[in-house]
Amino acid sequence: MKILVIKKGALGDMIAGTGALIKLREKYPAAHIVLLGDKLSQTVCPSGTIADKVVDIDLYPRGVRGFFKLLSYMRRQKFDIVANLRWKSDLTAVLTIFSGARIKLGGGRGFYTKFYTDYDPKLFADENRHEYKIHVDILRPLGIAPENIRTYIHISDADKAWATNFLKKHRLKKNNFLMLTPLASNVQKAWPPQRFVAIAQRFRQKNRAPVLVSYSPGDAAQAEAIVSAAAHGVIATGKTTIGQLAALVAAARLVLCNNSGIIHVAYAVSTPVLCLNTSLGWEPCGKRDASITRLATHLPVEQNRHLSNDEVEKLLATINVDEVWRLLTQRWQALA
Repeated sequence: MKILVIKKGALGDMIAGTGALIKLREKYPAAHIVLLGDKLSQTVCPSGTIADKVVDIDLYPRGVRGFFKLLSYMRRQKFDIVANLRWKSDLTAVLTIFSGARIKLGGGRGFYTKFYTDYDPKLFADENRHEYKIHVDILRPLGIAPENIRTYIHISDADKAWATNFLKKHRLKKNNFLMLTPLASNVQKAWPPQRFVAIAQRFRQKNRAPVLVSYSPGDAAQAEAIVSAAAHGVIATGKTTIGQLAALVAAARLVLCNNSGIIHVAYAVSTPVLCLNTSLGWEPCGKRDASITRLATHLPVEQNRHLSNDEVEKLLATINVDEVWRLLTQRWQALA
């Protein structure tokens, strides 16, 4: 059997899609599974891991010529199943429909869904259903249920060795340090940085355990400012690859973060998080995870998934340091 899965996106979105890939591998262990993604897809799950092969969609030209070259590739491969996990993309919907596959799977709502195999609109009516479950819902016609979903992020032997050296250099012991990820894709989607500083200072005073601050490449200056303002014993990761970051997250006892890609990295490596959350559908879902959630009570609940940056900023501002500290202390002790 040959299966094509179409998925690319930001880090959290890509990790969310790996749950469906794992379910397919469990259902069809001998199948040849191809992932149609991009460079980030190759980083999260390289060829030979949970997919046998990863094809970079960005290597095909843009426009009509590229579309037909990609469609020609799909039809030549004679896939038995094509699962479109990018349900908001008209392009991937059309590729799926004309792929020549016997089973064509997709989600979302709209015109193209009528061409999918055994499509059930009720499954995609809930705007706030968790993203991990939505991805696996697409596979329901195959008899796959959205239960006990695991996700994946690749950590190479080199990444593990790098992390081991990093921990040794900074005298960090596995399962005995707190990781803070104080930044987000947009400054308005992050809890105020001075509050992260206050938490780091209080944590060092009360627990004496180290605090590691992680950040994306473009956020180095902001992260270093937070580290400088915090107490002794608070250090920054420096620039890391995604695999190196995942290896460090795997070694932490707990991650305190905004609702950003790091919660999905943590779930993939089974590290608990305490998330400052304003979103339904993307909240942490691990059994040992915790969150402080603020929703916009003036809006219908189904709209909380699509808040503006201004609304997210206002909601995060209502979470105070004492509230976070109480839950952080409880979780830290419970995970010892």
